[in-house]
Order: sequence, then structure tokens, then C-alpha cells
Amino acid sequence: MSTVPVFVSLQNRKPLAQFLRCMAVALAGLASIEVARAIGPDNQTLNPTEDSVVRVLFNNPGNQDAGDGYMNGTGTIIGNHNIDGVGWLCVLTADHVISINGKKSGATVNAPGIAFGNSVKTSGNTPYYVGQVLGRYSTNGTSDIAVLGVPYGAYNPAYSALAVHLVSASGFFYFTDIGYGNEGKLVTGGYQAQNRYGTERFLNDKIGTFEANYTRDGYTFEGAEWYVTDPTDPNHIAGSGTTFDADSGSPYFSSSTNFDEGTGLNYLTDNQFAVHSGIRFAASTNNPAPSIAFGSTLIGDALTANDIVWIENLCDAVPEPSAMVLTTVGILVIFHWRRARAVTN
Repeated sequence: MSTVPVFVSLQNRKPLAQFLRCMAVALAGLASIEVARAIGPDNQTLNPTEDSVVRVLFNNPGNQDAGDGYMNGTGTIIGNHNIDGVGWLCVLTADHVISINGKKSGATVNAPGIAFGNSVKTSGNTPYYVGQVLGRYSTNGTSDIAVLGVPYGAYNPAYSALAVHLVSASGFFYFTDIGYGNEGKLVTGGYQAQNRYGTERFLNDKIGTFEANYTRDGYTFEGAEWYVTDPTDPNHIAGSGTTFDADSGSPYFSSSTNFDEGTGLNYLTDNQFAVHSGIRFAASTNNPAPSIAFGSTLIGDALTANDIVWIENLCDAVPEPSAMVLTTVGILVIFHWRRARAVTN
């Protein structure tokens, strides 16, 4: 994998490509809206990180350290484009991740973007690359998927190796989910959220069924469903776990087996067939109850052939250079206005 990009200061006045690469440092993230779940158990981390999978962050001034973006989900790199020498990444995520209220009815959040690799903060918040939403909902108008376009600076062809292959969901196969959300700790009866974010984790499981018209928060789509199982059960799948908040939008991978030396487990990193969307909670008889009990159902938005065509068409239509310049200038004006205001105050 390529190295994680380096962020540079806006005070270093360089050409447009560098401005595009660093404009994220001037912005911060949006408050998290709890609608889907993230990865457990706590010890299934990837080192080095799988850089095809990224954190999704937003601008929420006043709710984080200066220069940070607030983490609210996970996404995957699905394309790398050269627009007059400036590189643009295409990123697939869940629509509710970039919805201001976590529902289909919500407007787009302020300054969505991405960050690579693990965060040094347990909040998951870091400087990030600011992008824009290229499209929401797919061809049926109700899917829980969205596509971001994110400029990162001078075009780097090496990033093309990060782009994952999208395939239609078509079988009850084993898969791996990789995300950066809330850490989950195995407890009696299920998994307990630890309120620690920003570390890449994975789980393995098997799709149990497909629900043709799964509905939640205004979205309707084909749900790829699987179940949270007890890893002490002799029939459990090696590396099984659950998801928690901020892994919404994480990928379900179905091929390209890898081996993780830290855990001794195989995991998958290619052929994404679904985007993680939500959960049906199972009741717990324990006191205190785990955050997610065994028997809960996790659900991904299964990609259809039409979804993939829609996604690829959006990625092929990243913004023209003129629009890109206007976006950059606007962000720089906001940044310098904030600095001037801070000085006068």
C-alpha cells in the first residue's frame, strides 16, 4: 500500500495543487449522529492499515480541536482521477453518514471529507481532506449509499492501487467488514461499546439472507443480512464480531484473502458487494446489557448492477477544474476570515 498522505499548513502559500491538498486543515468535523454501528472485537486490528478503507469526517466548528474533522463514518476508495494534474479520489459510503440528521430526509452535512489511517485520538478526529458529495441514493432514489469526490493535491497514480472492485451481491458467501468505528469488547451475552474511535478493525462473517425491501429511516434497499454470534460457540466463524457507531458506510468484502499476523486470521480486502447500513437489536437478558447482544442482525445495502453503473458514472464525472478552483477559493476565504476574526477578538 502507498503511504498515508501528509497534511501541510495553509500558511505555506503554494500553488493550487498544494492548496487543495491541505485545505482540510482549516476545517473541522460535524457532530456524530448515531444510526449504525462499528467494528468489534477490540483486538482485531490491521497493521499496517488497509488504506482502501478510510474515515469519513465533517466540519463542526467549536466541537473539536482546531484543524480537526469530526469522524462520523467509514468509506472505501473506488477511483482515482487526474483532473488537470490534480488528483481526485472517489469514495463510497452510506448516505446516512453524510446526512445531517442521519436519515434520508437530512440535508448534506458541512464539508464532508476523508482521512487515511488510524487516528491518534480516541475520538477519531484528525485533519482531513475536504471533498464534496457527487451523488446520493442511487437509481432507485432510496438506497443508503452516497459517493464523495475528494481532491488530495498533485495527481498520484499510485492511489489507483487503492481502488476496490465493486460487484453485485449474488450469494450467501463469507465476507469481511473493515471499519474505523467504536471499539467493541466481548462481554457475557454480546459486545460492549468502549467509546474509542478511529482504529481500523475487521470482522469476518457470512451473509445469512437478503431482504428485498429492507426499510429504515426513509431508505429502502436490498438488505444483506448477517448475525452477531457468540465466538465461544464451536460453530462460530473465525474472526466473527459485530459493528458499532462510525462504521456506517464500511465495506463488505468477498474476495482476495489476506493473512493478519497479529490475530492469525484470514480476512478479505477486495470485491465490495455491500455498504454497511444498520442493525436490528436483539434483546439482552444480562444486567447490565451489552451494547449489542448475540442474535442481533446487521444489515448492509447490497449493491445491484444498477447501483454500480450509477456509482461509476458519478466517479467519471468529477468536478471540472473551474468548479474546483471556486471551491478552493471559497474555503481559503473562510479560513482567512476566521483567522482575522480571531485576531480582532
